[in-house]
Amino acid sequence: MTEKLCYGNASTTARRHPGLVYVEGFAAAGLGGASVVPLAHAWCAAADGTVVDPTWQDGWGQAYFGVPVVDPGRWPDPAAGGSALDSFDLLRAGLPSQAFGDIGRRCP
Repeated sequence: MTEKLCYGNASTTARRHPGLVYVEGFAAAGLGGASVVPLAHAWCAAADGTVVDPTWQDGWGQAYFGVPVVDPGRWPDPAAGGSALDSFDLLRAGLPSQAFGDIGRRCP
């Protein structure tokens, strides 16, 4: 999918594939000998935590750390893009526990 449109790409992919969940956070990117750089990013994850990144080419994402958003009503509009977590409502009211999932592997 189109580079630099990760929020919309991930939202579209999760909507098209019911077994996937939209995830937003940070991913470390880099190929081969290039430096690994952490970036704000969005991707999808399967129930076992397997990353499905519709934006970056295979091998580009080196590590992913994010929040699985299981409520599709909170996913970005694919046409408008933008972050699901970049919301004044979330900053004011906090993260609603029912909107987020427990997917993947926890950091120690």
